[in-house]
Amino acid sequence: MQKVIFPLWKHSSLASDDFRDTLIELFPAKMVQCSSAKRLRITVVDSDVAIAAPKRIESCQPLPDAVISIYLDVGVNSLSSSDDLALFECALQACTHRYTCYGVSESQPLPNLAHVSAPGQRTYGFCQVVFLQRPERLTKAQWLELWQGQHTQVAIDTQDTFAYRQNIIDTSVSPDAPLLHAMIEENFPPQAMTSDLAFYGVSNQTQLDENMAAMMKSCARFIDFDKIDVIPMSEYLFQP
Repeated sequence: MQKVIFPLWKHSSLASDDFRDTLIELFPAKMVQCSSAKRLRITVVDSDVAIAAPKRIESCQPLPDAVISIYLDVGVNSLSSSDDLALFECALQACTHRYTCYGVSESQPLPNLAHVSAPGQRTYGFCQVVFLQRPERLTKAQWLELWQGQHTQVAIDTQDTFAYRQNIIDTSVSPDAPLLHAMIEENFPPQAMTSDLAFYGVSNQTQLDENMAAMMKSCARFIDFDKIDVIPMSEYLFQP
């Protein structure tokens, strides 16, 4: 199973909710037409996450307005010639200002078991989508050990996430795609959009300071903070 991600940029004249509705109407239908497509996730900036805008971090402007994740029953080496992938790209050309495409390897340290939504229904809370570049000071092996080997449990212990997906970018399918090494997807309860206490799952300032300090110390080992993008999004899941 190969996961493919499409960061998307909408036309500037199109409202965010209209863009969301277009994606939700169009791409589940495209998935049904693809024999190799097994699952589809749409994360999108819309009015439901507008109050979380202060949590955005923009290093590579402009940030994507949505990300479509498709799970295809093909190998990573077959992506560039996949007819099913071409079907999605054709649809994207018609409804976006711009898109890029990457093949990724996904792991789920924390699957969503607490707030499972029906197919096509908005997932509870919000999804924080993060794009990373590997610091030049680290080899790939060092970076993965610090991130996946050591940081993962820190992130789960210090934040009130109910789902956590790590995506290592293996290949860039689009020739003009920016250099990226990873995408993180973390699901939080709705209160975390405006409350740091809720975001870190604590009840007082002392606990908040401790969790924030532990999280930032751990992140600083494998992230250059001037090369990170953070985007609160709504999430929708689909299956054939």
